[in-house]
Amino acid sequence: MSKLIREALIYMGYRKKINELDKEIYNEIVEILNDIKKTANISYITKDFDIENKNECINLLNSNVKFDSKNLSKLLKDSKKITVAAVTLGIQLDKKIKKFTYTDMSKAVIYDACASAIIEEKCDELENMIINNFPEHFLTNRFSPGYGDLELNNQKKIINLLQTEKKIGLTLTSGNLMIPQKSVTFIVGITEVEKCTSKNKCDRCNAKCEFRVKTRK
Repeated sequence: MSKLIREALIYMGYRKKINELDKEIYNEIVEILNDIKKTANISYITKDFDIENKNECINLLNSNVKFDSKNLSKLLKDSKKITVAAVTLGIQLDKKIKKFTYTDMSKAVIYDACASAIIEEKCDELENMIINNFPEHFLTNRFSPGYGDLELNNQKKIINLLQTEKKIGLTLTSGNLMIPQKSVTFIVGITEVEKCTSKNKCDRCNAKCEFRVKTRK
């Protein structure tokens, strides 16, 4: 639980150590994390593809999908296969957070931060499930639309590729934002080359945002 609390505090913008946290807020975070774990409708889907990596473009064989990205191409330079995945905490959690924005903004912020921490934990768990399907192989870091030079509009390709609307209720707005909001899609490479992967999500992204600064302190 302490790891989840630390992650939630990062999303909340809290800069101090857990042992310096006000006990009342600490207890509220623990209570909300437990509530989300009990009530969230967690769903996921994965699909494996052989790939061709050429001219900074990843072609998914036996499909009409390709990803133009220098960063992704570099990440997958030793991979012949990838797994494309999507995971969501469900629409009811979105509704709960929205409700609190009208009645208790402080609680809404904590719920939002805790949900972000939990969705990241679920992505880590999904990675462990993926690697179990490929004995004697390794995974690259996961990579999502919006990371580096992989444009956010690639989100639509993944949504259509995995048929997420039909299978896990995950859709997109016209601006390529996911609904439910607490959802993640990602690509991970399968390789025979052992890699030094990073669990710091900011190491996978070139954006110079406030969140990046906080996680690297």
